[in-house]
Amino acid sequence: MGIDTHPLKILFEEHKLILRMNSKLKDAAVSISIRKDMPQERLDAAMRFIKEFIHDFHFEKEEKILFPALSLKGVGEKYKILEVLYNDHEQIEKYFLEVDSLMKDSHQARSVNLVQIGETLHKYGGLISKHIANENETLFPIAVKFLSDANYTKMEKDFSDFTIKTVGKDYRDKYEDIMEKIW
Repeated sequence: MGIDTHPLKILFEEHKLILRMNSKLKDAAVSISIRKDMPQERLDAAMRFIKEFIHDFHFEKEEKILFPALSLKGVGEKYKILEVLYNDHEQIEKYFLEVDSLMKDSHQARSVNLVQIGETLHKYGGLISKHIANENETLFPIAVKFLSDANYTKMEKDFSDFTIKTVGKDYRDKYEDIMEKIW
């Protein structure tokens, strides 16, 4: 297992990409709130990144591979971190769905509650930043303590299989391109 394929390294690198997107979302929230402006194509690209990369790929990888591996090692019983992170995922998803719903309503009614979209994007961004810090600073050190090389080898394979099945091997380039279309 190489350093570039180590599961925690992969997640850490994905966190960097998510935080870059999060910075763009914060800019979008400010733009929407102050200027009452919502460039639809940019917001659509952000929502695509959030749905495909953060929710359907990154969170799923954590919830289906990393968290269960840690649960098998008793981490959920010794620490509350997994419960906190699952709850964060649920709340982050609720914020996403709220923005998505507001955007769909705006397409249909041609009137957008821009303030509410901006506020929800701001809440989303704040929680995702806190969540990633919690994973990087608390969960990953716990994982290092509890998981063995055999666990990491299995996770590496599972990550690779999941990546190919969901977003493809060259996913970073794809999502970097999507981010270029945003603020």
